[in-house]
Order: sequence, then structure tokens, then C-alpha cells
Amino acid sequence: MIEPHASQDDAGRRFWIGARTVVVVVALLSLELGLYHVGDFGKRTIKERTERYGWVLVPNQSKWGLDAVARERINAQGFRDERDWAFLEAEAEREEGRHAPLKVAVLGNSLTFGSGVTEQQTWPRVLEQLLNDELDARGEERDVFVLNFAVEAYTLEQMARTYEDRIRPFEPDLLLWATVAKDIRFVDLIHVPTGEAPRRFESRTAIFAMLNEHVINRWIPLPTWRAKAPAGSAQERFWTVLLGGSQAVLLELLGQERGAAALASLSATVAQRYPGAAQLDLPGIFVECFEQVAREFVEEDRRGALVLALYDVFEAAIPPALWNALETDIVPNPFAPRYAGIWRIRGYRVATITRELESRSARLALAVMPTIIQVQHTPPSPLSFWRDQWLPEVTAAGLRPLVIDAAVDYLEQMTTLREEIARRGMLMVDGRATIGADYAGADESLARIEDPWHYSAAGHRVVATTIARRLIEEGVVDELLAATSPRTTEGN
Repeated sequence: MIEPHASQDDAGRRFWIGARTVVVVVALLSLELGLYHVGDFGKRTIKERTERYGWVLVPNQSKWGLDAVARERINAQGFRDERDWAFLEAEAEREEGRHAPLKVAVLGNSLTFGSGVTEQQTWPRVLEQLLNDELDARGEERDVFVLNFAVEAYTLEQMARTYEDRIRPFEPDLLLWATVAKDIRFVDLIHVPTGEAPRRFESRTAIFAMLNEHVINRWIPLPTWRAKAPAGSAQERFWTVLLGGSQAVLLELLGQERGAAALASLSATVAQRYPGAAQLDLPGIFVECFEQVAREFVEEDRRGALVLALYDVFEAAIPPALWNALETDIVPNPFAPRYAGIWRIRGYRVATITRELESRSARLALAVMPTIIQVQHTPPSPLSFWRDQWLPEVTAAGLRPLVIDAAVDYLEQMTTLREEIARRGMLMVDGRATIGADYAGADESLARIEDPWHYSAAGHRVVATTIARRLIEEGVVDELLAATSPRTTEGN
């Protein structure tokens, strides 16, 4: 028989446990709401860490960009688009006798992602409308869909991997590769980007965002995705990882006997040039060593693939100190002669993808995007430099990528502001370069006044108009229309 006082004690204990639980829940909810609405935490678009890309956007979220100016809807595929791209599978059969839609995939960084503007204002969405208007004017009964695969801060290599893994299954008719000179830099597999978080519920809360920003990223050492390095000095570890990776690549691609001979040749070549070399010269030195081995051991049409495979090993083996030094130098000096080898590597990459696209009658267009650096002063022309550095690798193979100078109209319409900036410099506000509201031409700026590294809505429209015009003038639209055969539903 249960004593009355025992039953009362249990009831009292349950009451206090329940009351305290309610208090904790209410306190957490209050903290969550306070941090979200007052502290502005938990509102930013969430990224997560991956070894392949460095970082990707978490799918199925609708949050604010880093500057909280525009909302960013990330679809089920993990890219900025309010549409789920699964609709494309049904679109081709939407109406009887209707041609399959033209699919345009776009690669890029934050300039293409559309930082600071709405999705409808981004140049890929404006381009989609312009191309659809062109087809309507021609009486074409088909649609153009532009899929924006851009991710903020992505490099050329990250974009290439996005094509290989994510774009290839869509079989686009046109790949638009939008890039700037600094995109030749290395993939960041060392630092975790701001806002990085896994795909768990708690990672989307304001409390987690506050802890991530002010505790985790500040006081707790962040892990890296580098493989565990062997003991020894940084140079010894670098060489050990590079040698082991190169051996695996050469044996796989060339076989046991030729692979061993190629490894011996590579080791001897590197041993002559590596010791005493300046660290910023190392990428160029290793590219030349890889190219020498490729010329010695493989046929011409296979050399690019071998050089790329070896360079991937080199890039993965780079120690953090060297990565930081290269990152610091490449961003302001992408045209320095010591980086010519990196440009050639990116050229091999572009050639490989161009060859694949053209093998199925698709096209690649590379758009050289305008940047604030071109507004501040006139650097060497990216267009001419790229043609000199890596287009020979592409055209030598008989490939036909279209290179678009997307900056020409953008810069021409900002002549007054460019002259004002050249005279007065950028206005520094809280440590950030901005454009002064009183600057001549500021009211017509195509760059965002408060964030001139990105385009305003008007700037996006100008870029889209330039790209659309070139695609039409160069006959790319005509070619794609002719190359893509109509699909009809059964019974027609």
C-alpha cells in the first residue's frame, strides 16, 4: 500500500520538474527570439563544410545574405533559385509538339550569385528573360531556363567541380562560366567560412548562430580537412604527401613500369628546382615539372589530363602557411608572371570541360566580369591576358569557347564615377571601401554604393544585356536552336 505522503512527494517532485522544464523552454524561446529580432542572429544563409568543395549552401532555406539587404532562397538542389529544378524534367513534355527548352547553366562567384540584390534582379535571371524575349520575337515555341549554380567566393576550381558533379547531369545546352582574375586562386580547404554549419535543426537557430560566431569560431580551434600529415618539418611533410600522391596518379594513369619511370623523372626534376625556391614561385615551378613529365611520357592529347591530376595532388598537399601566402598575394596580383603556370592549369581545366560540351553539340561561353578594381584603375586586360595564357591550350585542341567581355558596357556607363574615384579614391566607412554619395556619377553607379565590390540591380541588368547581345551576335543562340532537336509527346 502506497503511503499518502509518498504520493504527495512524487506529485510535488513532478510539479517542480515540469515547472523548471517550462521555465527553461520559455527562457530558451525568449533568448532565441531576442537574438533573432534584436541581435540579428540566425538570419543569414547557412553554409556547410565539405572536403570536395570547401563549402556548399544548405538546401531548402530562405534567409538573408551577409549584409541583410536581400533574402536568399536556396532550392532543393542547394543553389539560389526559388524554383525546384526538378520541374525541368516535365517541362520538355509540357505541350504537344513543343520543343525541349534550352538549358543554360551558369557558374560564378558572388557577382553571379547576386549578393545584395533579389533573385529576380540577378543577371542570370535577367538574362533568362532577355533570351526568352529574343526567342519570342523569332516566333520560337520554346523556353530558355537559366540555372544559377554560382556560390559566393567560389574559385575556378570549385566552379569546375560544380560542373563535374552538379551541372553535368542537367546536360545544359550552354555553360556560361562567369569569372574574374582572382578566381585562379586555390580552393580554401583550411578555413571554415563564416556561417558554416551542418544540416541539423539546431544549426538554423539564432542561439547556434551566436555561439558559432562568438564562441566556436573565436575560442574553439577549428578542424581542417587536410589528411593527417607525417612527422617532420613542413617542407618534409609537403614533399612526402606530394610524392605519395604523385606516385598513385602516375601508376594509375601510366601503368607500373612507365609510372615508376615517370615518378623517377619527376623526382629528379623537382629535386633540381625545389630547394631554395621562393614559396610564391612554387606553383609555377611544379606546373613546369608536371608538364615536362607529361611531354616525356604521354601522347599530346593526354598531357592535359596528366598535368591536371598531378596538380590536384600538389594543391591538396599545400601546407596552411603556403596557402595563406599565396592567397594574400594572388588576390591583388593575379597577373604576376609567377602565376602563369596556374593560368595554364585553369586553361587545361577549361579545355577539358569545353571538349566534353562540344562533343554533344553544347557550347561554353566564358564571361569576364567587371569588378571595382577596373573602376578604380586600369589593370592589364583580363580578356587579353587570358587569351595569351590559357586560350592556346583550348584553341590548340580545335575547341571553340566564346569569350565575352562582360565589362565593356558596365565600365563605359560609369566613366564619370571612375574619374571621380581615380581623383578622390574610395571612401572608407567602418574599415570598408564604399562610394561617397556626393561623388560625381554616384547616382548612376552600377556598383552598390555601400558595397562596390558587387553590382547594383542596374549593374546586373547591364551585364545581362551585354552577355545576351554577344550570344546573339556571335550566333550562339542560332547554333543551339539548330543543334537541339525537337521532342514531341507520344502519339505525334
